[in-house]
Amino acid sequence: MNFVKTILCLLPAGMLLIGCKDEGTKALPPAPSSVAQTLAWLQGRTLTVQKAGFYGALTVNNNTTINWIDTTDKAEPLVKETVRELGNWNLRLGTDSSIVVNSKGDSYTGYYKVDDQPQEGETPGIRLRVTYPDPTFSFGGSEPMEVTYTYLVKGIDAKEMLLELPREINRQKLLALMEVR
Repeated sequence: MNFVKTILCLLPAGMLLIGCKDEGTKALPPAPSSVAQTLAWLQGRTLTVQKAGFYGALTVNNNTTINWIDTTDKAEPLVKETVRELGNWNLRLGTDSSIVVNSKGDSYTGYYKVDDQPQEGETPGIRLRVTYPDPTFSFGGSEPMEVTYTYLVKGIDAKEMLLELPREINRQKLLALMEVR
Protein backbone atom coordinates (compact mmCIF):
# COMPACT_ATOMS: atom_id res chain seq x y z
CA MET A 1 0.00 0.00 0.00
CA ASN A 2 2.88 2.39 0.77
CA PHE A 3 4.31 1.65 -2.66
CA VAL A 4 1.08 2.82 -4.33
CA LYS A 5 1.03 6.01 -2.22
CA THR A 6 4.64 6.72 -3.14
CA ILE A 7 3.90 6.26 -6.84
CA LEU A 8 0.82 8.49 -6.62
CA CYS A 9 2.86 11.20 -4.88
CA LEU A 10 5.75 11.06 -7.35
CA LEU A 11 3.60 10.88 -10.48
CA PRO A 12 2.54 14.57 -10.48
CA ALA A 13 6.14 15.69 -9.85
CA GLY A 14 7.37 13.59 -12.77
CA MET A 15 4.65 14.92 -15.04
CA LEU A 16 5.55 18.47 -14.05
CA LEU A 17 9.23 17.94 -14.86
CA ILE A 18 8.46 16.31 -18.20
CA GLY A 19 5.91 18.99 -19.05
CA CYS A 20 8.36 21.80 -18.26
CA LYS A 21 11.04 20.41 -20.56
CA ASP A 22 11.20 22.72 -23.57
CA GLU A 23 14.01 21.89 -25.94
CA GLY A 24 12.67 24.29 -28.59
CA THR A 25 13.49 27.32 -26.47
CA LYS A 26 16.47 29.36 -27.59
CA ALA A 27 19.25 29.61 -25.01
CA LEU A 28 19.85 32.95 -23.35
CA PRO A 29 23.17 34.75 -23.74
CA PRO A 30 25.75 33.73 -21.10
CA ALA A 31 26.79 36.12 -18.33
CA PRO A 32 29.58 38.52 -19.30
CA SER A 33 33.03 37.58 -18.03
CA SER A 34 34.38 41.07 -17.35
CA VAL A 35 33.82 44.81 -17.55
CA ALA A 36 36.40 45.02 -20.36
CA GLN A 37 34.59 42.36 -22.42
CA THR A 38 31.24 44.11 -21.92
CA LEU A 39 32.63 47.54 -22.82
CA ALA A 40 34.37 46.22 -25.94
CA TRP A 41 31.17 44.44 -26.99
CA LEU A 42 29.03 47.58 -26.56
CA GLN A 43 31.20 50.10 -28.40
CA GLY A 44 29.81 51.23 -31.74
CA ARG A 45 26.63 49.13 -31.58
CA THR A 46 22.95 49.97 -31.86
CA LEU A 47 20.71 47.85 -29.64
CA THR A 48 16.96 47.43 -30.00
CA VAL A 49 14.51 45.46 -27.88
CA GLN A 50 13.75 42.04 -29.32
CA LYS A 51 11.44 41.01 -26.47
CA ALA A 52 10.68 41.80 -22.84
CA GLY A 53 9.87 39.60 -19.89
CA PHE A 54 10.00 38.89 -16.18
CA TYR A 55 11.98 36.43 -14.08
CA GLY A 56 10.14 33.13 -13.73
CA ALA A 57 9.53 31.31 -10.48
CA LEU A 58 11.59 28.24 -11.44
CA THR A 59 15.35 27.78 -11.36
CA VAL A 60 16.60 24.70 -13.20
CA ASN A 61 20.31 23.78 -13.39
CA ASN A 62 21.22 27.14 -11.83
CA ASN A 63 19.32 28.99 -14.60
CA THR A 64 16.37 31.15 -13.69
CA THR A 65 13.58 30.95 -16.23
CA ILE A 66 12.26 34.05 -17.96
CA ASN A 67 8.59 34.50 -18.77
CA TRP A 68 8.53 36.47 -22.02
CA ILE A 69 5.61 38.86 -22.38
CA ASP A 70 3.08 37.99 -25.04
CA THR A 71 0.85 41.02 -25.63
CA THR A 72 -1.54 38.97 -27.77
CA ASP A 73 -2.31 37.12 -24.56
CA LYS A 74 -4.50 38.67 -21.88
CA ALA A 75 -1.78 41.02 -20.61
CA GLU A 76 -2.69 43.94 -18.35
CA PRO A 77 -2.93 47.38 -20.02
CA LEU A 78 0.17 48.60 -18.11
CA VAL A 79 2.19 45.63 -19.37
CA LYS A 80 0.97 46.13 -22.96
CA GLU A 81 1.85 49.85 -22.82
CA THR A 82 5.31 49.09 -21.41
CA VAL A 83 6.05 46.55 -24.15
CA ARG A 84 4.82 49.01 -26.78
CA GLU A 85 7.16 51.71 -25.38
CA LEU A 86 10.09 49.30 -25.27
CA GLY A 87 9.51 48.42 -28.91
CA ASN A 88 10.41 52.02 -29.79
CA TRP A 89 13.39 52.21 -27.40
CA ASN A 90 16.95 51.75 -28.61
CA LEU A 91 20.49 52.60 -27.61
CA ARG A 92 23.08 53.83 -30.12
CA LEU A 93 26.45 53.52 -28.40
CA GLY A 94 29.53 55.34 -29.65
CA THR A 95 33.11 54.14 -29.44
CA ASP A 96 33.98 57.03 -27.11
CA SER A 97 31.37 56.53 -24.33
CA SER A 98 28.79 58.70 -26.11
CA ILE A 99 25.25 57.39 -26.45
CA VAL A 100 22.02 58.37 -28.15
CA VAL A 101 18.89 57.01 -26.46
CA ASN A 102 15.76 56.89 -28.62
CA SER A 103 12.59 56.66 -26.58
CA LYS A 104 8.96 57.53 -27.36
CA GLY A 105 9.95 59.25 -30.61
CA ASP A 106 12.57 61.51 -28.99
CA SER A 107 16.37 61.27 -28.98
CA TYR A 108 18.57 62.08 -25.99
CA THR A 109 22.34 62.46 -26.16
CA GLY A 110 24.48 61.50 -23.20
CA TYR A 111 27.25 59.18 -22.13
CA TYR A 112 27.61 55.65 -20.79
CA LYS A 113 30.00 53.67 -18.65
CA VAL A 114 30.32 50.04 -17.65
CA ASP A 115 31.34 48.97 -14.15
CA ASP A 116 31.03 46.19 -11.62
CA GLN A 117 30.93 48.38 -8.51
CA PRO A 118 27.46 48.02 -6.97
CA GLN A 119 26.06 51.09 -5.29
CA GLU A 120 24.00 50.90 -2.13
CA GLY A 121 21.09 48.48 -2.59
CA GLU A 122 22.36 47.04 -5.89
CA THR A 123 23.08 43.38 -6.43
CA PRO A 124 26.60 42.46 -7.61
CA GLY A 125 27.17 42.26 -11.34
CA ILE A 126 28.28 44.18 -14.41
CA ARG A 127 26.22 47.27 -15.13
CA LEU A 128 25.64 49.62 -18.03
CA ARG A 129 25.07 53.13 -16.63
CA VAL A 130 23.50 55.59 -19.08
CA THR A 131 23.41 59.31 -18.22
CA TYR A 132 21.57 62.02 -20.18
CA PRO A 133 19.41 65.13 -19.59
CA ASP A 134 15.87 63.76 -19.21
CA PRO A 135 13.10 66.31 -19.93
CA THR A 136 10.69 64.41 -17.66
CA PHE A 137 12.89 65.75 -14.85
CA SER A 138 12.46 69.42 -15.76
CA PHE A 139 10.63 71.60 -13.26
CA GLY A 140 9.22 75.09 -13.72
CA GLY A 141 10.70 75.67 -17.17
CA SER A 142 14.23 74.88 -16.01
CA GLU A 143 16.76 72.87 -17.96
CA PRO A 144 16.26 69.08 -17.79
CA MET A 145 18.14 67.37 -15.00
CA GLU A 146 20.85 64.87 -15.85
CA VAL A 147 19.66 61.40 -14.84
CA THR A 148 21.55 58.10 -14.73
CA TYR A 149 19.71 54.87 -15.55
CA THR A 150 21.40 51.64 -14.50
CA TYR A 151 20.96 48.36 -16.41
CA LEU A 152 22.28 45.08 -15.00
CA VAL A 153 23.95 43.11 -17.81
CA LYS A 154 22.70 39.53 -17.41
CA GLY A 155 24.08 38.07 -20.64
CA ILE A 156 26.00 38.73 -23.85
CA ASP A 157 26.58 36.71 -27.00
CA ALA A 158 27.52 37.55 -30.59
CA LYS A 159 24.27 39.34 -31.44
CA GLU A 160 22.28 39.81 -28.22
CA MET A 161 22.44 41.32 -24.76
CA LEU A 162 20.09 40.51 -21.88
CA LEU A 163 19.48 43.51 -19.61
CA GLU A 164 17.65 43.83 -16.31
CA LEU A 165 15.94 47.20 -16.61
CA PRO A 166 15.57 49.70 -13.75
CA ARG A 167 11.83 49.19 -13.86
CA GLU A 168 9.32 46.88 -12.19
CA ILE A 169 5.73 46.02 -12.95
CA ASN A 170 3.71 44.53 -10.10
CA ARG A 171 6.96 44.09 -8.13
CA GLN A 172 8.50 42.02 -10.92
CA LYS A 173 11.81 43.15 -12.44
CA LEU A 174 11.54 43.86 -16.15
CA LEU A 175 14.06 42.26 -18.54
CA ALA A 176 14.84 43.14 -22.15
CA LEU A 177 16.56 40.95 -24.70
CA MET A 178 18.40 43.46 -26.90
CA GLU A 179 19.59 42.65 -30.40
CA VAL A 180 22.27 44.33 -32.49
CA ARG A 181 21.01 46.31 -35.47
